Amino acid sequence: GKGVAMLVHGGAPTIEGVMLGHEGTPSPVVNLVGSLFIDGGSTASISEVSAGVRLRVAGDSAPTISASELTFPHLVIQDGSAPVIVGNEFNGYDTSGVVVTGGANATLRDNDLTWVPVEIVGEEGEGTSATIEGNRLSAGQAVALSIRESATATVSGNRFTGNMQGVRVRNAGAEVRDNEFVGNDTAVLLTDAEATLADNTIRGGDTGVSVTRSGGPLISGNLIEDAVERGIYVAGGTNPTIEGNTVCGSAQNLVIDAEADADVGENDICPDGAAA
Repeated sequence: GKGVAMLVHGGAPTIEGVMLGHEGTPSPVVNLVGSLFIDGGSTASISEVSAGVRLRVAGDSAPTISASELTFPHLVIQDGSAPVIVGNEFNGYDTSGVVVTGGANATLRDNDLTWVPVEIVGEEGEGTSATIEGNRLSAGQAVALSIRESATATVSGNRFTGNMQGVRVRNAGAEVRDNEFVGNDTAVLLTDAEATLADNTIRGGDTGVSVTRSGGPLISGNLIEDAVERGIYVAGGTNPTIEGNTVCGSAQNLVIDAEADADVGENDICPDGAAA
């Protein structure tokens, strides 16, 4: 219930088939320091591990974590570390989440994340970044993937379903390409962002893409269908480029505030409320 269950400090050990659990404890133990900590520049290979609660990758470490089951996880990736996290199952609730910060450069690939939001949080000049590809993020997180405060991320080939917000980019840079969004209240929210949103498929929900406050993102080649309220919404003070998109089946397919400075190229925009 206290301390660290397993600490990997430096080296390149292989850790396979280990369970780090809490017998008879169905929810996170609040006074637990951690279940798995990796630091000291370790390049450990972690696979088929069952763990949860607090996990940390730090100290310029570059481990691979694969084929594992992480329950109620609070995973922090920091201090210049560069883990590859591939093919895992994350199941959480409430305080669960994955946070990339402190100049880390994480890769998350082909994971299932249910009720486990991901945050990429940077500070000016520290170079926090992430590659998020081929994951499935679902089951109602407030924000499934948040990229903010000068962080950068490449987001491709993921599926976002049933979240309040699928991807939110705020005061950061991101390339969001070739993803599928289904039934998210707002699929993509771009706030003060110089992002690229290209070749995505967005269906259902209340709003497909919302551009707010400031910033000039590129919105190109997306298919946006059947939003309850708005396919693309552009707020005043923003200057996005909108080109090559197909937007149909929403109550309002394209809404641009009079105070916005949008560059609207050739798009296939259906009449409001019309199906494709």
